[in-house]
Amino acid sequence: MDLPILMYHAVEAGEPSGYGYAVSAAQFERQLDTIQRAGFEAISLDRLFDGLDGKAPLPRKPIVLTFDDAYRNVHQVAWPLMRDRTMTGTVFAVADHVGGANEWDEGKGMPRLELMNAAELRSLADAGWEIGSHGCRHLELAQVEEARQRDEIVRSRSQLESLLGIVPEFYAYPHGSYTEQVEEVLREAGYRGAVSMFSRMGSVTEDRYCMRRVMPHRGDSALSFRLKLSPIYLRYVAWRDQRRYNGGQRSEV
Repeated sequence: MDLPILMYHAVEAGEPSGYGYAVSAAQFERQLDTIQRAGFEAISLDRLFDGLDGKAPLPRKPIVLTFDDAYRNVHQVAWPLMRDRTMTGTVFAVADHVGGANEWDEGKGMPRLELMNAAELRSLADAGWEIGSHGCRHLELAQVEEARQRDEIVRSRSQLESLLGIVPEFYAYPHGSYTEQVEEVLREAGYRGAVSMFSRMGSVTEDRYCMRRVMPHRGDSALSFRLKLSPIYLRYVAWRDQRRYNGGQRSEV
């Protein structure tokens, strides 16, 4: 099945912080309106999988909105805008940094941004949002040994359960970095699926442990954002990724 799974990070009110993966509140609000005008219904990954498994019907045009890293401004800015439109989202939290900041970006020219604390994450969960794991320390899993892969995957799940009383069912690979071995560890750990930035598969849900996402960014115009929601764009990025993999450009996957 092909559907847009959007990958957001920070949603900023006021002046831009200089964080490269942020969108402004005004831009995000316009994008939400575009999504609704196009007839999409925002759902969780859990509901998507139930639909794929025939356990529950899916809406005619499903879309999933995901937010990596669990920035506090998602709670402060994005959530109210989505709540006003009765839209739900999925947040991927970095377990060792809940209530902290994006320390993994130090030395990369990125500003320091606050992350949600446990109470803020729980409030999203209570409002119907889905909480997933983004690892313990935001590591690129393809670049570390198996023991650290397992620690990121397994410990982050148990740690978020202890903090939030919620068992994460889905994982987002930091930097889109994964291997076939990583996928197997996720299965063994009990995750239902995972999302990435890239996939060698032709459709979004063909490999449920590496579902391709589309990233809106500050440079998107209204037209380019609408294009990213379209089946034509999803087919294009699948073709682009397959060329990359076949050419060995992402041989770590």
